[in-house]
Amino acid sequence: RGLARVADDTLSRSRMLPLLSLLGGHDATDGALRGFNDAGSECDGGRYGLVVSEGRRPVSAATFNVFGPGLPAQVNLVATASDKQRQGYGRALFEILESCLEDLRVDTLIVQPHPGVDAAWAAKLGFKPMHPADVSALHTVVPVAYMDAPVLAKDV
Repeated sequence: RGLARVADDTLSRSRMLPLLSLLGGHDATDGALRGFNDAGSECDGGRYGLVVSEGRRPVSAATFNVFGPGLPAQVNLVATASDKQRQGYGRALFEILESCLEDLRVDTLIVQPHPGVDAAWAAKLGFKPMHPADVSALHTVVPVAYMDAPVLAKDV
């Protein structure tokens, strides 16, 4: 399957929800995204989960933080079912995520992969290493978690 077909097939079956809603078993609705920055409906300060399913089975998922318009979003965790790897689901997940982030006026996506796998993120998904001065400045704006891990960024 080509990437475009995977993205088209999975877009209607994906969900982006406040993370606590996913964990709490609440109804999954696309309307949850519209609650961003609404104190009454936002969960955990902008921590979200995106799940791509095939039928009723989740096949790829990511957790990420959205800090607000004009600030970078941060991917925390990405996983794809082992029998679905190398079939375009991870890349489709990122296409959907980037589309949602564009709607939220987020222009940069950052990730801190385990040292040694950053080349795979760069090659497959277009992330680039951030300059150390930019990383230091980033630490003053958003809570980047690991001072000793590489920080990669990608324009959304």
